[in-house]
Amino acid sequence: MSGGGTRAMVCATGQLQALRKIGVLDSVGYVGYLSCVSGGSWASVPFTYYNAGAANDDELLGKIIMPKELRLNGMRTLAPEFLAGAANCSLLDTLCL
Repeated sequence: MSGGGTRAMVCATGQLQALRKIGVLDSVGYVGYLSCVSGGSWASVPFTYYNAGAANDDELLGKIIMPKELRLNGMRTLAPEFLAGAANCSLLDTLCL
Protein backbone atom coordinates (compact mmCIF):
# COMPACT_ATOMS: atom_id res chain seq x y z
CA MET A 1 0.00 0.00 0.00
CA SER A 2 1.50 3.29 -1.04
CA GLY A 3 1.88 6.55 0.83
CA GLY A 4 0.13 9.85 0.32
CA GLY A 5 -1.66 10.79 3.52
CA THR A 6 -5.42 10.53 3.87
CA ARG A 7 -5.88 9.81 0.17
CA ALA A 8 -3.55 6.82 0.46
CA MET A 9 -5.48 5.59 3.50
CA VAL A 10 -8.77 5.67 1.61
CA CYS A 11 -7.13 4.08 -1.43
CA ALA A 12 -5.63 1.30 0.71
CA THR A 13 -9.02 0.67 2.30
CA GLY A 14 -10.55 0.30 -1.16
CA GLN A 15 -7.76 -2.01 -2.24
CA LEU A 16 -8.28 -4.17 0.84
CA GLN A 17 -12.04 -4.25 0.19
CA ALA A 18 -11.44 -5.38 -3.39
CA LEU A 19 -8.92 -8.05 -2.38
CA ARG A 20 -11.39 -9.39 0.21
CA LYS A 21 -14.29 -9.32 -2.26
CA ILE A 22 -12.47 -11.33 -4.94
CA GLY A 23 -10.99 -13.73 -2.36
CA VAL A 24 -7.33 -12.94 -2.95
CA LEU A 25 -6.43 -12.47 0.71
CA ASP A 26 -7.80 -15.91 1.56
CA SER A 27 -6.41 -17.66 -1.52
CA VAL A 28 -2.82 -16.54 -0.97
CA GLY A 29 -2.71 -17.77 2.60
CA TYR A 30 -3.00 -14.32 4.14
CA VAL A 31 -1.29 -14.48 7.53
CA GLY A 32 -1.53 -10.89 8.67
CA TYR A 33 1.29 -9.09 6.88
CA LEU A 34 1.03 -6.27 4.39
CA SER A 35 3.71 -4.11 2.83
CA CYS A 36 2.81 -0.48 3.30
CA VAL A 37 4.27 2.98 3.73
CA SER A 38 3.05 6.27 5.18
CA GLY A 39 -0.66 6.89 4.48
CA GLY A 40 -1.14 3.28 3.32
CA SER A 41 -0.16 2.27 6.85
CA TRP A 42 -3.09 4.22 8.27
CA ALA A 43 -5.41 1.55 6.83
CA SER A 44 -3.08 -1.45 6.75
CA VAL A 45 -1.98 -1.40 10.40
CA PRO A 46 -5.49 -1.35 11.91
CA PHE A 47 -6.61 -3.95 9.36
CA THR A 48 -3.74 -6.23 10.31
CA TYR A 49 -3.85 -5.82 14.07
CA TYR A 50 -7.43 -5.00 15.10
CA ASN A 51 -8.80 -7.44 17.64
CA ALA A 52 -11.76 -5.60 19.11
CA GLY A 53 -14.67 -3.61 17.74
CA ALA A 54 -15.44 -4.98 14.28
CA ALA A 55 -16.74 -8.54 14.17
CA ASN A 56 -14.81 -9.35 10.98
CA ASP A 57 -12.80 -7.85 8.14
CA ASP A 58 -15.87 -6.99 6.07
CA GLU A 59 -17.38 -5.01 8.94
CA LEU A 60 -14.11 -3.16 9.55
CA LEU A 61 -13.62 -2.27 5.89
CA GLY A 62 -17.23 -1.13 5.47
CA LYS A 63 -19.37 -0.93 2.39
CA ILE A 64 -17.92 -0.61 -1.08
CA ILE A 65 -18.85 2.61 -2.84
CA MET A 66 -18.67 2.26 -6.59
CA PRO A 67 -16.60 4.97 -8.34
CA LYS A 68 -19.61 6.41 -10.18
CA GLU A 69 -21.30 6.89 -6.77
CA LEU A 70 -18.23 8.31 -5.06
CA ARG A 71 -19.20 11.84 -4.13
CA LEU A 72 -18.65 13.92 -1.01
CA ASN A 73 -22.19 13.19 0.22
CA GLY A 74 -21.57 9.47 -0.23
CA MET A 75 -18.36 9.66 1.79
CA ARG A 76 -20.28 11.33 4.59
CA THR A 77 -22.48 8.23 4.87
CA LEU A 78 -19.55 6.10 6.00
CA ALA A 79 -19.84 5.20 9.66
CA PRO A 80 -16.88 6.35 11.77
CA GLU A 81 -16.03 2.77 12.80
CA PHE A 82 -15.14 1.90 9.19
CA LEU A 83 -11.52 2.49 8.20
CA ALA A 84 -12.51 4.86 5.39
CA GLY A 85 -14.77 6.71 7.81
CA ALA A 86 -11.64 8.27 9.28
CA ALA A 87 -11.34 10.39 6.15
CA ASN A 88 -14.42 12.30 7.33
CA CYS A 89 -13.19 12.84 10.88
CA SER A 90 -11.38 15.84 12.26
CA LEU A 91 -7.82 14.85 13.12
CA LEU A 92 -7.83 17.36 15.99
CA ASP A 93 -11.05 15.92 17.43
CA THR A 94 -9.68 12.39 17.11
CA LEU A 95 -6.41 13.25 18.86
CA CYS A 96 -8.20 15.05 21.70
CA LEU A 97 -10.54 12.14 22.62
